[in-house]
Parts: sequence; C-alpha cells; structure tokens
Amino acid sequence: MIEQVILQYTSIVSNQQNNVKYATTSSKFEFDIKNMLNAGYKSVSFADFCKNRNTLNGSTDRIFSIVFIGGYLDNYNNAFEIIKQYNINVAIFVATDLVGLNSYPGIENFIPHFGWEEAQIMIDSGLINIYPLWHNFDINKNFKYVILQLQFTISPLVSVLPPRRLLLLQELYHLCQ
Repeated sequence: MIEQVILQYTSIVSNQQNNVKYATTSSKFEFDIKNMLNAGYKSVSFADFCKNRNTLNGSTDRIFSIVFIGGYLDNYNNAFEIIKQYNINVAIFVATDLVGLNSYPGIENFIPHFGWEEAQIMIDSGLINIYPLWHNFDINKNFKYVILQLQFTISPLVSVLPPRRLLLLQELYHLCQ
C-alpha cells in the first residue's frame, strides 16, 4: 500500500508569537517533519511527487512533500534553517508581484514576502523549488494587464533563476498569449 502525503503551510512564525491563527510555529513545523521521518516517510520534491504519483501503484514507498503557499519572508527566516537541518524538499508557490514587499496598500497586517535574493539562496540549496502563484489581488485586473504583469515577472527571473526553474513561467506565459 502506497502512502503519499502533502503537508501545506503558509507562514512559519517564531514560537514566541501570540497570534498564530493563520500560521504554524517553527516548533510545530519541526515536529511535523520529525514525525514524518520517524514514521518512515521519505521527503521528495513536489515535482517528483506529482510525476510519480500515478506510477507508484503497488509500491510500498512512503513519501511526502511540503508545499508553502504565499512566499512569506518567514518561510526564509524561520523555516529555511529547519528545512536544511532535516534535508527536506520543499515547493514554495510565490505571489510574484508581492516578492520583496513589506506592505501593500489597503491591506492591514500585511505579512512581508521574501525577495529575489532570498529566493535564489533557497533555490541554490537544492532543497527548494519556487513556482509562481496566482492570488486574489489579481481578480479585478483585466486579462491584458495580467499578461503584461506575467511578462514583467518573467524578465527579472531570467537573470536570477536557473533556466530549468523558468520553464513553468514561460509555458504559462505562452499559453496566455
């Protein structure tokens, strides 16, 4: 019997923070990883998880993948050290137009997002893949504006990310033209 698990997180906060309604503490994040490893699960990248999902029938492999949604700065500040410590594969889906922002007009309690430099450091670790994320801030924008934003998103990534990381963005851009 195959066992495949995806653990999804958004924000990883320090253990001292009081309000963790929409976040996970770093100790809980580490606890989850330890439990998966102690239960015999192997960490795989999200891409490998998706590729192998249908080909593992009859296998007894226990695999898990971790996915972060949002690209928050605390993914870098609080989770990245734990990810490296346990050698865990992680996919982070980032809202590309929010990368590096510490505030956003009209949004109270906006959670800061990591920048392209932090993204590159995480990618260079070999443990983290970063993918673009469509988010609610785009809902009221017209389609031509979104395509233009996607084009501007790809341009800076070309100089920052390795070519294999850009494939998904380029495919998305061409599909939308």
